Amino acid sequence: MTYYELTEYLFSKQDKKHAEFAGNLSNSDYVTIGVKNPILRYIIKEHYKDADLCLDDFEHSKYLEADFIYFGVGLKRCKTIEEQLEFLDKNIKYAQSWAITDTINHSLKKCPFDLFWKFFLTHYNSDHIYTRRFSYVLGLMFYKDEKILQIFDYLDEFDEYMVMMAEAWLLQNYRDCISRKSL
Repeated sequence: MTYYELTEYLFSKQDKKHAEFAGNLSNSDYVTIGVKNPILRYIIKEHYKDADLCLDDFEHSKYLEADFIYFGVGLKRCKTIEEQLEFLDKNIKYAQSWAITDTINHSLKKCPFDLFWKFFLTHYNSDHIYTRRFSYVLGLMFYKDEKILQIFDYLDEFDEYMVMMAEAWLLQNYRDCISRKSL
């Protein structure tokens, strides 16, 4: 499947009500076709080995669902977490919506804390808002680990809503985990 065939297929699966709903939530300039996540995950699973689906052919930040697939396919093609983090290091700048950054974790292999921390320190202060957001979202893998408390020194450095919400999400998960342990 080529990128052109992929976009044609996505439009054939379009749900206009879902497009309106998802488009209003995406907080981006993406065109939202209106394809639900189970279909997108199916495409990733079925086509990540497809040599015709060349990541270099993707038109970034055009279609929300295409970028979702771009990241899913790119991450599935990586054999190790190190390769996945390298892929993200080079490509997270193409994520232009929380709908992309907040779903990437589902495609990642188990990440040791030291690799997360290195990635976080490299990207938490990026000029790109969704790269900064993803740095905190990636930390959700460790909300049960006390090592995540190191992140407190890096909170409140930015006032963009998208970043603050990711920080809050991480802190709330950690707080909930601690509350359950004390019961």
